[in-house]
Amino acid sequence: MLKKIKKTLFYITEALAAFSLCLMLVIVTYQVIARYMPNMSIPSWTEELARFLLIYIIAFAGGLAIEKKAYVGMDSFYMLFPLRGKKVFDLLFNILTGYLFYIIMKYGFDLMQRVRIQLSPAMQISMSYVYLSLPLLGFLMLLFILMDSIAIIESLIKNEDIAVSTPDEHLIYYVSEEEKIEELKNEETRKEDK
Repeated sequence: MLKKIKKTLFYITEALAAFSLCLMLVIVTYQVIARYMPNMSIPSWTEELARFLLIYIIAFAGGLAIEKKAYVGMDSFYMLFPLRGKKVFDLLFNILTGYLFYIIMKYGFDLMQRVRIQLSPAMQISMSYVYLSLPLLGFLMLLFILMDSIAIIESLIKNEDIAVSTPDEHLIYYVSEEEKIEELKNEETRKEDK
């Protein structure tokens, strides 16, 4: 069930980030074309909306990077640990970063409440919509960190490895010893067939 929730959340946030990116590209392209057309004026709201969309792209894609393990890490130090130590290290890292994103979510929500009467200069919308990206980022990161931590804890309890899945799935799944042995046999069979 955790894998289904993770997969659904992953694809929803991925779609929202992609939609925001596409919309931003259309707006910026329109700005560039409008600058070189003599009779075309550039609306003042386009630059502001492009900036706001960039902020939301980051908010949506932050959790995806947690899921894909795409953030920069200290691999040389990390590789010194045995497998079980790496899992404990990952869990400790998740706790610390989870706390950081809890703070971002909490204070981002407070900031969002404070700026709700302030309007953006060009679009004249409440700045609370812009600052909503902070608690959204914190919430999505916390959610992905929590699901990753649950996977690590279950893996530690069951004494299984955690492996990154195929690029098609984008998700983390458990690999038991039997599955590893079966996968190695399938690879050997494919090599022999070639």
